[in-house]
Amino acid sequence: MKLPNKTVVAAVKADYDEHLYERLERVISLAGDLNISASQPIVIKINLCDVRTPESGAVTHPRFLDTLLRLLRQKVGQNPIYVVESDAVVILADLVMEWLGFKPILQRWGAQWVNLAKCPTAIKKVQGYYLKEAPIATVFDGSYFISLAKLKTNRLSTTTCILKIQFGCSTIVDKKIYHPHLAEVIADLNKLMHPDFGIVDGIIGQGGPQGPAFGMPIHSQVIIAGKDPVAVDTACARMMGFNPRTIAHIRRAAQLGIGSMQYQLVSDGLEKMAWNYRGNPLERMIINIGLRLQSRARKQLKTAGRPATGESLSSL
Repeated sequence: MKLPNKTVVAAVKADYDEHLYERLERVISLAGDLNISASQPIVIKINLCDVRTPESGAVTHPRFLDTLLRLLRQKVGQNPIYVVESDAVVILADLVMEWLGFKPILQRWGAQWVNLAKCPTAIKKVQGYYLKEAPIATVFDGSYFISLAKLKTNRLSTTTCILKIQFGCSTIVDKKIYHPHLAEVIADLNKLMHPDFGIVDGIIGQGGPQGPAFGMPIHSQVIIAGKDPVAVDTACARMMGFNPRTIAHIRRAAQLGIGSMQYQLVSDGLEKMAWNYRGNPLERMIINIGLRLQSRARKQLKTAGRPATGESLSSL
């Protein structure tokens, strides 16, 4: 039974096998199900952070995307479905998508590929921490937005789950210009492009200080899902062994009203998650030093007189 004032985050045990469809269907059901209107376009944001194989745990697994598209076609019929990612300095999304074998999967289920860096945009204003406005791909207009993330560590943001991959929705290719203000920009972009439903594929996740692309693959055998991206990320952080209140972008997103860090975890036969990699003492020391340097850089930027409301993406 759902507790008052707490959103549901669901978690089920799963693997990339013949039972994946029923396990994905189950976790979505436990999380409150999808509420997609007839003929409403569906946008699925995937994670292509680098040129890595699915076994690395770094990128969206083709089997998982195939299963999600199959499930959506069963549930909603012929609604338009767009699978999206954006170019970045380290990847050309169109090439990585084809290299991973996504093209025949999209064709099989009648889904369309959209590179957000090449998509028409409209300037949207936001009352956020750093951004005043940003160019947002028009494919999101009126769409039901599903954020399909991986369960990973990240050397800059500690974790990469639902909230963080919206950073990849920016149409700006050189996204690292926002790294000094990463937590704030992540929160701002989630306010502009709030996911309707979040799914975290942790069947093969990734841990250690070299995440989100070159960390240690971890066979966690779990799918986590929910309608509140802050609650989902909070639950994921705890499952991975982190205190979510120390993760800046989760805290900032909650403070901005994107979601709540209070949740009720419901699971179906899930015991303790097999997240066994915490890194050795030297690796943990490096992460802590990096976090302190990042905090010091933020303070120096404030002291230097950066405008409180920040810059517009569209001014670049």
